[in-house]
Amino acid sequence: MTERPLLCETRDAVRIVTINDPPWNRMTLAFMDELEHLVAETAQDDSIRSVVMTGSGEQNFSVGMNLKEPACRGAEARAFPALWDGRMPLT
Repeated sequence: MTERPLLCETRDAVRIVTINDPPWNRMTLAFMDELEHLVAETAQDDSIRSVVMTGSGEQNFSVGMNLKEPACRGAEARAFPALWDGRMPLT
């Protein structure tokens, strides 16, 4: 994976978020952390009127999440749902 999972730029009133993990553009835990930060930041910026999400590279927008990543980091299978408990609420 490249250094930052998401790149962000603003052009006029458009926030452009690019998944920065070519060619797969995986939704990693770092991706989710960065996305939560960008969503909160964007929500506070009244100058942003729209958001466009893109994937870097030529092959994939995103292949999704590697469901084995938590296990690779030492998390037990039964602890996997806890990953979602601390995430940004949908409301």
